[in-house]
Amino acid sequence: MASIAPFLVSTAKDKPTEGALIAENSKLKKEVAVLKKENEELKRENADLKRKRKASDLPNEPSKKAKTPAQRKKLFEKWAKALVRESSKSKITNGFSEDPYTVIVKETTPWSMSDFESIFGGKGTKIQPTPDNKPTSQITILKFETYESIQELFGDANIPVDGYKAQSWRQRNFCKSYRQGDLNAELTWLEVHYNKSKQTLQLNFHMKTERLWYSHDG
Repeated sequence: MASIAPFLVSTAKDKPTEGALIAENSKLKKEVAVLKKENEELKRENADLKRKRKASDLPNEPSKKAKTPAQRKKLFEKWAKALVRESSKSKITNGFSEDPYTVIVKETTPWSMSDFESIFGGKGTKIQPTPDNKPTSQITILKFETYESIQELFGDANIPVDGYKAQSWRQRNFCKSYRQGDLNAELTWLEVHYNKSKQTLQLNFHMKTERLWYSHDG
């Protein structure tokens, strides 16, 4: 029996105590907590990368419009023809002076940001978004303040300063209004509105009618 005692003493000495087990368990829990935290951070970074990649995909989409100078010219010519057509539908009531009115030309197909930048990037004066005016707005507004700046934008496509028509309507007391003819009109300035989230584009052409002169004999 004397030869077995040392072995039993040695075994009891090497067995972990309850306190050591608790300490080891606490240490493992802390390591698991650290690993969970690192895993959550990696998930967030991965989600951020996916969002950035998705956001960068829109500007990098291949443009379906105006890939060549000929296509650009055709696009501007379409807008110029639409301006003439829509201006002739505008109604001016009892107009005798230089009456202002707006002709809106809308694109019927979706426009990506790359489409918009390919045509209007670096052109005109940006009204919004700017640091001082709706900096987070989804709608970009560019202003072309003179006919010369509009003609520069349209390039080789012809867009006249005048020669437009608007309907002249006359209204009298107790009488139904009636059309009395057409008024000559001219182009003064342009605003371009682009909605990035809806991918819509519209051109707001600002016009004015020419002053009418009547003789006293009439």
